[in-house]
Amino acid sequence: MATRDLLADWQSLGSRQIPANGMPAALTDLRGSLILEGAGHWIQQQRPAEVNAALIDFAREIG
Repeated sequence: MATRDLLADWQSLGSRQIPANGMPAALTDLRGSLILEGAGHWIQQQRPAEVNAALIDFAREIG
């Protein structure tokens, strides 16, 4: 997630209303989250090294 992403403030998933801080309750296998300050919606292009590092860490965790 990025702090400059207008979609980061979404409040719904399908027809269920989920407050942003309610994601852990709604996503029962959520293993963490990462917020990159100053990044926008295209976070993987704007901050590729940090996104790749997070993905590699995740892959190692589940692997």
